[in-house]
Amino acid sequence: MLSHMEVLGRWAMRVAVGCALALALCGAASAQVLTCPVSSNLNVSATVTNVASTCFIDAGVQVTIASTGELYNFGPVSASGILVNNGTINNGGTLQNEPDQTITNFGTLLNNNYLDIAGGTLTNAGTLDNFGTIADTVTVGTLNNTGTLTNTGSMTLFDTVMNYAGANLNNTGTLSLSAYFVDSGTGADSFTSDGTLTNFVGGVVLAATDFTNDGSVVNRGTFYTGGVGTAQTTFTNNGTVTNYGTFSTSALGGFPPTVTNNGTFTNYGTFSNVPSGVFTATVKNNGTFDNFGTLTNQALFTNSVTGNLINETSATITIDGSRLGNLGLLTNEGTIILTNNGVEGELDNYGTLTNNGSIANNGGYLYVAWGATLSNTVGSSYMQTGGTTQVEGTINSVPAVQIQGGTLTGLGTINGNVNNSGGSVEGGDGLGGLLTVNGTYTQGGTGMLTVDLTTGSFYGVLDVSGLAVLDGTVDFDAIAGFTPEAGDDFTFLLFGSLSGEFAHIDFDGWACPTNDTCDVVYGANSVSLDIMGPNGGNGGGGGTTTPEPGGLWLLFAGLMAMTTLEVRRRSAKSTIA
Repeated sequence: MLSHMEVLGRWAMRVAVGCALALALCGAASAQVLTCPVSSNLNVSATVTNVASTCFIDAGVQVTIASTGELYNFGPVSASGILVNNGTINNGGTLQNEPDQTITNFGTLLNNNYLDIAGGTLTNAGTLDNFGTIADTVTVGTLNNTGTLTNTGSMTLFDTVMNYAGANLNNTGTLSLSAYFVDSGTGADSFTSDGTLTNFVGGVVLAATDFTNDGSVVNRGTFYTGGVGTAQTTFTNNGTVTNYGTFSTSALGGFPPTVTNNGTFTNYGTFSNVPSGVFTATVKNNGTFDNFGTLTNQALFTNSVTGNLINETSATITIDGSRLGNLGLLTNEGTIILTNNGVEGELDNYGTLTNNGSIANNGGYLYVAWGATLSNTVGSSYMQTGGTTQVEGTINSVPAVQIQGGTLTGLGTINGNVNNSGGSVEGGDGLGGLLTVNGTYTQGGTGMLTVDLTTGSFYGVLDVSGLAVLDGTVDFDAIAGFTPEAGDDFTFLLFGSLSGEFAHIDFDGWACPTNDTCDVVYGANSVSLDIMGPNGGNGGGGGTTTPEPGGLWLLFAGLMAMTTLEVRRRSAKSTIA
């Protein structure tokens, strides 16, 4: 609460030059002292002051400040009745509404100290400047703003706040929306804005209530969404949100919110989607989300079928221990980074992802679903140093897909070159299957081709339409309890032309049977693993020759890709909302 000297100092900026700040302020001879209690209707057309210890406006009584009137309050005014201001109210004391009562401002209301809505209704249709504190101690009040409300002090509001079309709510102080008290399960707390809410540099908005924006929100300070205690809240944008500061889905110590963008959300600052303990914050974009700054996702971010998520030049999206799902259009002009901070950052693409910038997978998980596309255009880059890229759909890539670490796997198609300089490429989803590369496949000395071996004709195959440049290791991985036997023949690599050979052959989960030979055989357009018994026969294994993949096998692989779309290699993944 402001001191008396601070109140006087601020008033001095608002009174006419030459006015003496005394009990009656300007024009001591003409000023009147408000007679308290006010027990009958009163019309104030001049200047009045209140210095009473407590001045009551009785129930059923209306006090009207005319356009020529001024009320200067030094002490408490408690309105059990109705207070209507068409002129000027300067509050340097306490102005308190009562439950179910109203204070309506059509003129100018300057709050230099303490204004308590107290369960009633405060309507601003003029100019309300808050330099002190506006609160709602009863927590069931209503604030309606149809004019201009500027907060440079502190506003702690509860229950219902309406910022109507054409109205302006400007914040340079602290605006707390139901931030410290929680409505007991009624879900009545709400903030609705059809006008403009501007949070300036240094301002803090704590939106711990259901927030609906049908107008414009401009944030240059710090904007938090999320509930407290057991409250789980929503932030819904049907208009425009422009963020130059920090916008965070911080839960303020409680449950994280659900943020839904149905309009346009433009981020020039920092957008942080963060969890709260074991609870996950959810962001869903049904409109346009245009990122020029930094988007850090540590929770769930879904770009829906109707959504358009744009990461602009020089902007960054960091997916850290969380999940970003794209069902619509995702265009990257800047940088997308997937990291692993104990939990993989995951980008699930079920729609169209166009990369005109750079995508760096540094230990995360990028999934291209069946029917989805990831296109790396001229001048872009796709670099994986760790983690997994799983392709069930299509990657179209003008630059080579760079695999320096981690795993490239799937049943889909890569239209472009693949450079495996230090990772692992695996046909199928860890259960066998065909991965197609329509281009050149180059494997360096520390690269690996992993071949999953299973019973029957379903095993891992890499199909390269162009040149296969080989070095490094081929690793044959027997899975699901399968043990290869003499007579088994696995054609695991197809190509248009060949340069080089594998430098090392590894067996994982099994060993070449005793007295048998396990040879990698290079043909004109394929490479096979042949298991031969003693003297070149089938040996004691009695295994059958596995046919080279044909049209029927490829059809089966395609059906497997569709049926395992949500299962994926790691079955713990959940479906995008």
